[in-house]
Amino acid sequence: KVKVQQAQADTPAAAGPVPLSKNQQKKLLKAVKYQDKKKEKREREKAERQKLQEERRAEALARLAGMSEEEKLKWREEKAVRVGARKQTTQEKKARLEQALVKGQRLIVDLSFEDKMTDAELKSLCQQLAYCYSANARSSKPMHLIFTGVQGRMKECINKQCSGFDNWIATKSEATYLVHFKEETEQLVYLTADSENEIQELDPSKIYIVGGIVDRNRYKNLCAGKAEEEAAKDGIHKQLNAML
Repeated sequence: KVKVQQAQADTPAAAGPVPLSKNQQKKLLKAVKYQDKKKEKREREKAERQKLQEERRAEALARLAGMSEEEKLKWREEKAVRVGARKQTTQEKKARLEQALVKGQRLIVDLSFEDKMTDAELKSLCQQLAYCYSANARSSKPMHLIFTGVQGRMKECINKQCSGFDNWIATKSEATYLVHFKEETEQLVYLTADSENEIQELDPSKIYIVGGIVDRNRYKNLCAGKAEEEAAKDGIHKQLNAML
């Protein structure tokens, strides 16, 4: 306590804000301009979407105005069939995903690598997560997707980039997979291309893990090293991408 007080006493009075260097000012200005352009682009795209919707609505009304009552009735019936088919497809997809939560092959996406990615790489990863979920949802036999380590910058990026993430029919957890599956750690299998081991088919009793990271190959043996360190069995299944 005495040492701390002495150190505080010896510390010179706090100076005012440190002025930015020319290089820092340029970087700050560049970042501000980038955000402004990004905002303008979003607003422009939104306006274009609204315009397109209005044009399509006007075209539909014009077509209806030129139809006879019989043609209008037929058009409405066909539209009802299309809407019903889309609704049924959506319901069937939802039912398959809900069933996967109970009986599906469990696949963890390990999202604990946020400290090893730039903002651009995080954004790219989130886009891949959205594609992964969409592809899995279209599958006739979807997997039970489990996203672990959803916290910090990773969570912020996912909520911004992955539309409706909270509504995804999947398991989401802020905890690591070792904590989330602390009662089943012996079933964990980390899939990594850096492993010499290879598996030919998936075991329904196992919980497979893939590393959620975009690093442009900067980190060699990252997932394999992590798996060995955490005593999780590792391997690779060449047909995994085709099955998702």
